[in-house]
Amino acid sequence: MFRPSDREKCRRLFERYYAGRKFGDTLYREAIRQRLGAGQRLLDAGCGRYMKFSKDLAGSAQVVGIDLEPALETQNRAAPFGVRGDLGRLPFPPETFDVVISRSVVEHLPDPLQVFREFYRVLKPGGTLVIITPNKYDYVSLIA
Repeated sequence: MFRPSDREKCRRLFERYYAGRKFGDTLYREAIRQRLGAGQRLLDAGCGRYMKFSKDLAGSAQVVGIDLEPALETQNRAAPFGVRGDLGRLPFPPETFDVVISRSVVEHLPDPLQVFREFYRVLKPGGTLVIITPNKYDYVSLIA
């Protein structure tokens, strides 16, 4: 149970360090949108079952998601569409994507170096890789 003085301390800390700032998904989405133009191709590496994040980004770009998730819908060929596969052996030709994103996936990889090699291989020259991972002190990480 918080005492009134604890609540005030929390409010002051929030105002000092967090008020008015953007964090997490907001910054991540902005970073991607700044780098993704009309007609470009984006790979969402580790997109998850529903590709919700990718669908929000699609717009005028071509979005492809890849995940090991058995329930990933792979029959849909409308943008974005999903591919079931291993990030360490991407089933795409070299220089296919303008942007590769990966959200809360890298920390689970058994061989991150191999996956980074694959990201490099499928990125076009001058392409962008945008990765977000949890901070080890993030509340979700601490609980896990």
